[in-house]
Amino acid sequence: MNRIITVISRHLPVFLAIVAFNYSSAQCILPNPTANNANITCGQSVTLTASGGTNYNWYSNAAGSQLLGTGATYITPVLSNTTTYYVQSVSGVANNTLQFTNCGATGETGPTLAQMNAAYAGTPLAGLVTSNTQGIQEWTVPSTGTYTITAAGAKGGDANNAIGGSGRSITITTTLTQGHVIKILVGQQGGNLNFTTGWAGGGGGGTFLYNQTTNQLILAAGGGGGAGKGDPSQYNFTLNGGDASAYNNTAGGSGISCPQSWCSIGAGGTNGNGGQAGGAPVNEGGAAGAGWNSQGTTGTYGGGIGQTFNQGGLGGVNQTAYGTWNSSSNGGFGGGGGAGMHANYEALGGGGGGYSGGGGAACRVGAGGGGGCYYTGTYVSESLNAGHGLVNITY
Repeated sequence: MNRIITVISRHLPVFLAIVAFNYSSAQCILPNPTANNANITCGQSVTLTASGGTNYNWYSNAAGSQLLGTGATYITPVLSNTTTYYVQSVSGVANNTLQFTNCGATGETGPTLAQMNAAYAGTPLAGLVTSNTQGIQEWTVPSTGTYTITAAGAKGGDANNAIGGSGRSITITTTLTQGHVIKILVGQQGGNLNFTTGWAGGGGGGTFLYNQTTNQLILAAGGGGGAGKGDPSQYNFTLNGGDASAYNNTAGGSGISCPQSWCSIGAGGTNGNGGQAGGAPVNEGGAAGAGWNSQGTTGTYGGGIGQTFNQGGLGGVNQTAYGTWNSSSNGGFGGGGGAGMHANYEALGGGGGGYSGGGGAACRVGAGGGGGCYYTGTYVSESLNAGHGLVNITY
């Protein structure tokens, strides 16, 4: 049995065109905007096309509160009942920008779905984000077209007056296809610890966009390395964490040492792998950041290692090899390495997460290296980010 789609355009106060699916002959009245006729068989989908403007939003209700997609075309799901769609011309209105954040989450774990729903309530993302793994946000592409995407990795943790390295912010343009599911992990700032005579920061988390439908990584922005600050009376070194690598450098940065370090810095990861702990291959120094393909390593006096995106992206926890801290807060969701300490005496920052992980700190007093980056599409610009990660998508 054939079902005939009748596209009926009616001039509404908000300039919405009704696109109705009925069992009658095709008819189209052409107001502002207009939409096409189409014939389909029961159980098929159809591509609707609007004209009469320059930008279009497609809705499932006349109030325009349930956005389905944007652009001149909209592909319906498989239809089995008479259905009404609404298209609004937004000619002259600025492009839509969706802002994905850490949703108020801090620490080594990302936001829950409840936190995402609360953070996006009343925004253009309301009702459009789901999650099957804590911290990883899922968004469905509303229409096929060119998108401008900015992703920023998170800053590394501070250590007293030593400053954590900045995350990398990268802007690209790329083509996305309607219906594809994009997984987004927004990196979180590195944590820190302090004990009687020292301070250390964890690595910042990387930020990632991954096309689940095509199984392709779209963009990875590295997080900054954690800082290290030594005992003013014996090891008076103030070491800022390493910034994340440049947009076109997939390798992570190496860890950082002080003049009295007794083991080597950890090398940054390459080719999507995690970084190396300080003092490799014996691994006595600080924790490295995780990469896309593998986790980093940690040393005897380093913090915990973070996870890869596919493992869930947890940040590494802070650790002590000897003695107790006065305070400690974990961080670095997105694969950042945790901070490490020994009361007599190590104060070691962690490496940042990223496409490749940042290297771990050298022994005694050291700071972590920043994570590496990766992009597809067309590069537009880059900058540094001194906060939690973020993702902006404009279309």
